[in-house]
Amino acid sequence: MRANGRPTRRRRQKPGIDAATGTWNRAGFVAAARPVFVSCRRRSAPVALAYFDLDFDGTPPRDNDPQVAPVVAALARQLQGRFRETDVIGRIDTFRFAVLLADAEPDIVTAFEGRRELSDASTAPFGLTLVVTTTLGDAGNLEKLMREADSRANWLTPVH
Repeated sequence: MRANGRPTRRRRQKPGIDAATGTWNRAGFVAAARPVFVSCRRRSAPVALAYFDLDFDGTPPRDNDPQVAPVVAALARQLQGRFRETDVIGRIDTFRFAVLLADAEPDIVTAFEGRRELSDASTAPFGLTLVVTTTLGDAGNLEKLMREADSRANWLTPVH
């Protein structure tokens, strides 16, 4: 498995891999992201955690819903194609992906920090929310950063 969450072909079915997307699952993401996070802390380098949260209008669909699987797979492919090799990508919940961005440019990350609605489930089959949480240097730990992002992702009132 490469650091960005893209598995090599022979390791695709190993523990820690989400079979539906080929990215890390939550446990695999934490295991892959922790050393990257610790390395950044040691160097006082900025770290950002981005959550991409799919929101389906009405009753949440099941993970194996035939209309949902292509959306989840497409989002995984987009994330894998858009981030750096050093970033860690994982499907950490049924409809939520995380990307740990190491050595993130502080000005760029600050511009994105917070919660943004990228698309709205009231006008499309699903909505997509981006949540970016940051830490600098040795402040916090990966689990704390994930809890903060979880909290922001679960807000009921959009913040733009």
